[in-house]
Amino acid sequence: MGRLDGLPTELILQICDNLSPQDSFAVALASRKLATILLPRARIITLSYAADMKKRDLFLETLEKEVDFSLVLVDRTILEECILTQDDEYVLPMLERGVGLVSPPGSVCASTGVNLLHLAASAGCGDTVLKRLLVHGDEIDPFAKDEDGITPLVCAVTKRKLAAVKTLVGIYHERSREVDPPDSKCPLILQAMPRGYGEIVLFLLETKGIQANARGPFGENALHWLAKTDMTPEDEDAWEDTDDEDGDFTAEEVVNITQQGQGDDDPHVAGSEEAEDVDVRVLKGLLKAGVSLTDTATRDRLTPLHAIALNGRYNLIEPIVTGGADMSVRCANGGTPLHWAAKGGSVFSMDALIDLGAGVNDTDLENKTPLFWAYACENADDPPSEFDPSPYPILYLLEQGANLSHLDSSNQSALHIFAQHDRPNGATQLLAAGIDVNIQRNDGSTALHLAALNGSHKTAAQLLRARPNLELKNAQGQTALDVAVEKGKDKVAKLIRSYTRRGVTAVGGVINDRSMEDLHDRLTRQLSIYEWRE
Repeated sequence: MGRLDGLPTELILQICDNLSPQDSFAVALASRKLATILLPRARIITLSYAADMKKRDLFLETLEKEVDFSLVLVDRTILEECILTQDDEYVLPMLERGVGLVSPPGSVCASTGVNLLHLAASAGCGDTVLKRLLVHGDEIDPFAKDEDGITPLVCAVTKRKLAAVKTLVGIYHERSREVDPPDSKCPLILQAMPRGYGEIVLFLLETKGIQANARGPFGENALHWLAKTDMTPEDEDAWEDTDDEDGDFTAEEVVNITQQGQGDDDPHVAGSEEAEDVDVRVLKGLLKAGVSLTDTATRDRLTPLHAIALNGRYNLIEPIVTGGADMSVRCANGGTPLHWAAKGGSVFSMDALIDLGAGVNDTDLENKTPLFWAYACENADDPPSEFDPSPYPILYLLEQGANLSHLDSSNQSALHIFAQHDRPNGATQLLAAGIDVNIQRNDGSTALHLAALNGSHKTAAQLLRARPNLELKNAQGQTALDVAVEKGKDKVAKLIRSYTRRGVTAVGGVINDRSMEDLHDRLTRQLSIYEWRE
């Protein structure tokens, strides 16, 4: 240590910068000169230890000594560390001592371009710390933005620190500053809504100057976000699970409830007293604030009601319609909210819309009814998967009077659509209901032609159970077997040949009540391990 003792101070500091804090502390104890140079830095270790172990007396005692507060330990200063860990009882003594609000190289503030108020707001430090930072000097700007336009107030909103949000909003008002400028890169309401921060949204909606009708990059407003985001309470542990011991409803139980009229008294169903939850309060707050019901988002040009129907937010349908939403409004493809509810597979949403007067046989731009859209349920935003719960929305729509014989502008039945997208369960449900398996669309293709074209083996098997006419040809003069052979769909070709030799027994026999019971039993078992949209 003697050699180190004789080096210039700057060189000693440079050497110790490459040591761990613990080693640096050991070096400081080697001589009086080294202690004089290094102890102010090494004492940071003591402060960090005392704050971490909640040894307040040791912390205050060390704070009275000479301390180098510019030292960066593990990418942060001691003040940043205490702020980020929300240790207000240790932050305040440092501020009272007059600790400089420094941001040395390598510190959090220097590395990220924010100030200490950003950190305090994000961490949820108390009002006293926030206000003390603001009077500590001109170095803290409560309205400062980083390169992404994020202010301390935005930090508090995104980190769900309601008390900090209230304090900072008060500062904006005191200093006559716009809380939520129209040109802001980060509209406050669009920071809280996607995260489900219901209590912050409700506070913001009561705040003067909030851009309640702000829109995101795809045209979405706060109501669009409500359509796909559960507003959760601040303390989620306090929100006890009120489901009964049997768990959530299966899709089949949903159909039974809507058919039997049992939903009115059930807490799961829109319109019950328990349904007046934070989601509905937020919805009413957004409507009161004038958030547009006609704004459209994404390339599909969905209104909030379309999005609510798609995402199965059935408890919001009645209040948003009562608030002025138009049930006949069309998306870019001409679909009504009921079309989108069918696409999302939400039986409760369909039930709510039909109860309010939605037309079960309304058509889109291609003359498709909601029944045609039901093929996409469970995977509205993704390619079809092997799991296919489409029999449930089909069954419900048929119960409500959907026209099974309806043809779209290409002369397709719903069965063509289900065959094209390889939805075997839905095809089975349609066939059991009596749909014509031999209908030919404009190009002469039957549903079996489309199943052969796509190699949809499971769907082809269900179509064969309905004993289709295998001699029907498309515009190219091809039978379904010809299509399968030409496209190299060997499994489908083999299946059709087997059916030709052995008859319907080759594919499990005709569709009857027993086979439908088996289908629904199988779906119920699948649904027990699948997170059903309801």
